Amino acid sequence: MVRIRLRRVGGKKQASFRIVAADKESPRDGRFIEILGFYNPRTEPATIELKEDRIYDWMSKGAQPSDSASQIFKTIGLTERYERFKKGEKVELLVAEAEEANAARNVSPQTRHPIPVGKPKKVEKTAPADEAPKAEVEEKVEEAKEEKVDAKAEKEEEPKAEAKEEEKVEEKAEAKAEKEEEPKAEAKEEEKVEEKAEEAKKEKADAKAEKEEEPKAEAKEEEKVEEKAEEAKEEEAEEEKVEAKAEKEDEPKAEEKDEEKAKKK
Repeated sequence: MVRIRLRRVGGKKQASFRIVAADKESPRDGRFIEILGFYNPRTEPATIELKEDRIYDWMSKGAQPSDSASQIFKTIGLTERYERFKKGEKVELLVAEAEEANAARNVSPQTRHPIPVGKPKKVEKTAPADEAPKAEVEEKVEEAKEEKVDAKAEKEEEPKAEAKEEEKVEEKAEAKAEKEEEPKAEAKEEEKVEEKAEEAKKEKADAKAEKEEEPKAEAKEEEKVEEKAEEAKEEEAEEEKVEAKAEKEDEPKAEEKDEEKAKKK
């Protein structure tokens, strides 16, 4: 959330403030988003210079003024003009009215004023010297509150910071482990590549051996066919011999039969 608050810029014992729009979580004197005005409580009356159109814009977007900023806005009538802005009055008219009111305040640029004539020195000693205005006191209270908030935020951030450190350590350890694993992974990849290359060589050798074996297998088949043909021829020759022998043995028997028939006749 955005806060409109005071940011001290003066030197030691010379307090002056910028009125800025800043993130609520941002430190008191840390980063801010935009400068919206200037406040110097050491002049009489206090110097207040504001960019009212930008303040209206921020407040319409949800920005919340701090207690000190709200007090300053009330002092110069900005709070009342902002209510009129929300009702629909034009920004140009309201800004022109604010400039006229600021010019009528007759701000003196002097930060140290002469002692009034006729006032005894005792009175000067006993009287409070340069009493701080209410807005400055409230600003200090606001600063103390913001410091407490910042301290609390820092305490809450410490565990987060430790967790981030642990995460960084873990990331470094993981990165280191990955770097150590890379050579191993590369070695494994090389082994796989070599294995594949060896397998490819074996496949080529097997294919080559198969090609070389094919003619031999064909020759063996032809030899077997020839052997079978020769065996078949030999069997035929044996059969023919057996038949011829049987015919020769049958011839005398036939002659005897013929003779017996002739005798009977």
